[in-house]
Amino acid sequence: MTPEKIKEKYPALTSLIERIENEAGKMTVVIDGDSGSGKSVLGQMLADAFDANLYHADDYFLPLKRKTPQRLSEPGGNIDYERMKEEITLPLSRGGRVSCRRYNCSEGTLTEYTDMPDKRVSIVEGVYSMHRELSIKGSVRVLLTLSPELQRERILRRNGEFILSRYEKEWIPLEKNYFDFYSLRDSCDYVYRIEEIDGETVYYEM
Repeated sequence: MTPEKIKEKYPALTSLIERIENEAGKMTVVIDGDSGSGKSVLGQMLADAFDANLYHADDYFLPLKRKTPQRLSEPGGNIDYERMKEEITLPLSRGGRVSCRRYNCSEGTLTEYTDMPDKRVSIVEGVYSMHRELSIKGSVRVLLTLSPELQRERILRRNGEFILSRYEKEWIPLEKNYFDFYSLRDSCDYVYRIEEIDGETVYYEM
């Protein structure tokens, strides 16, 4: 979808799209927010529209052996922010090239390094992308939110009952602690509430 098509289909995103269009030099857009709010979808949409590099916080799950009670008590501690900083956000802050790896949760292993091409726009998406250790100088910060009812419906539709129960018992409480600790609503350039109308996602700027 082109930038013009995005603005036509999702009018609330117009200001964000125009900001990316009008930025002369390199820039990074960071997308954080509630599970099920469509961070990956928006990230992919922007990456396609602007031929951008796209990075996923989900590739930086904290390895099981490091999920200690002390670590998980940290706001945003449920991500390997040390590795993500080294591989992605620090190079982007310096305007350099990124070489990154993905974490395979089922096997507990890392892939080989991938050297990313040099592009004007980079997108970083996923819960915990705005952790203070992952700050990117000059980045545009986007937060997505949705109601608990829609969140539950979307996670159930996407992942099923068993994974939904894990979200509700484990992951969502950790996310809420992180959102509250960092007051993300107050520190973002754009905050959007997500709703569904007749099965279609609708964005409302807050």
